Amino acid sequence: MTGPIGVDPVCAITLDQPWASLTALGIKTVETRSWPAPERPIGQVIAVHAGRWVVRRPGDRIERVLQDRLKVKPAIFGQVCDVMQSTN
Repeated sequence: MTGPIGVDPVCAITLDQPWASLTALGIKTVETRSWPAPERPIGQVIAVHAGRWVVRRPGDRIERVLQDRLKVKPAIFGQVCDVMQSTN
């Protein structure tokens, strides 16, 4: 099903920073929630949406990894930062 702008719609998951950046970089590869994931996006392309807030300081080790890989602190907020294939 094609959306109104000629692009297939995708599901999205919102992650707060720094977790959204870590996921986009492939450092964080597992997302766990207290509820089961909906079946629709499993095996599909999903968008990783960076939430509007930093929930907590990530810690020195994670900040070093982000700065080494991105050359900046995680600064993407309130927008999609990556698109990836979801798995079960």
